[in-house]
Amino acid sequence: MVEQEQQRQPIDLDAVDWAEVDPETGAVTVTLAYPIERTFKGADGERAETTKAVTLRRPKGKDLRLVGKKGVSEVEIGLKLIDRLSGADMPIADELDALDIDRLSLVIEVFTEGSRPTGGR
Repeated sequence: MVEQEQQRQPIDLDAVDWAEVDPETGAVTVTLAYPIERTFKGADGERAETTKAVTLRRPKGKDLRLVGKKGVSEVEIGLKLIDRLSGADMPIADELDALDIDRLSLVIEVFTEGSRPTGGR
């Protein structure tokens, strides 16, 4: 028997408590279930930083072209898009918990599958 790939149902970002849509830009802020804790070392000592939310802007063609190379897994594409669309100074995807990656991936699916985040619009 051949297994069929299971398709996710489209998500309504207004119906979840972990995402907030900016009605002006369409950007989506996802509150992380597992915040990222990082320590940075500098000339003036160590500095701790906690990332509690990640905002993804809507992707443009150049973002999709960058990650749409042959031979790259869907997981790798998703992680690259998270880093690129978040606009973070340092890549964050590698530090995210799997649940948070899944939530951010759902947002990217909304962006790329013709749905649009509503944000009350």
